[in-house]
Amino acid sequence: MQRYMFNQQIFVSSTLNNRELRDKAVSLAEKLQLPFRENIEPSENLLLLLYDLAGLSLCQFYGRRRRIHKVLFVDFINGKNGYRLAHNCTIRQPLARAVGIKPGIRPTVIDATAGLGGDGFVLASLGCRVLMYERNPIVFALLNDGLQRARKSAYPQLQEITKRIELSAEESFYAVGTIRCDTIYLDPMFPSAGSTAAKKQSMQLLRQLTGEDPDQQRLISAAEAGYARRITVKRGRASSYISCEKPDYSIVGKSCRYDVYLRKDNDA
Repeated sequence: MQRYMFNQQIFVSSTLNNRELRDKAVSLAEKLQLPFRENIEPSENLLLLLYDLAGLSLCQFYGRRRRIHKVLFVDFINGKNGYRLAHNCTIRQPLARAVGIKPGIRPTVIDATAGLGGDGFVLASLGCRVLMYERNPIVFALLNDGLQRARKSAYPQLQEITKRIELSAEESFYAVGTIRCDTIYLDPMFPSAGSTAAKKQSMQLLRQLTGEDPDQQRLISAAEAGYARRITVKRGRASSYISCEKPDYSIVGKSCRYDVYLRKDNDA
């Protein structure tokens, strides 16, 4: 299975005269088998995994002046994830209901396609134990860096949330078919409607890295053969069903739909 899906040249680097950041960048380059460069010649055809004081980000050069822009960056302290934690930490939200969260019930969830970890982080913030799987090594590196920064943050609430998250770089096919859990959560790539220019840019780059999830049918088949009490699949509002079978029910949100498949031998 292809793990690198991008066509652009990609390097690993670090900013500032900082030995610790440079060592992190060199170590990551070796792990990902990507070239490390201290001095980068700006180019529109270049992607850059960059360590700076904020953390690890995936960057591109834009415009006539070839200014560098962070396109993918995992931040559980500020930004969208911080906002969701502060303003939408409720079990009444569609995602929470779709995975089976109820008053007094916090399911154990396998997030089999973790991506940048946003939905898994929400579930952990609501009290679920979440096992995240992200097979793409670059996306994994970004997500892992974000989790490590959250664990080391000065916010006790964030530290407690991240204790409920386990992250693996392995393929999730084996996990969804063998690990006992309450819910398997799948979020395969689908077209994002109504996005801002910045979000479209980040989603395009993420899609370029991970591809179109051509094996998503194999993944849900493995999940259906496993032990989970329910399988929840995130789809576009107008997207087709991922499974050959119609879901037991769907929960429709503002920009997406959650299809819920229940095991026939329980009342999940």
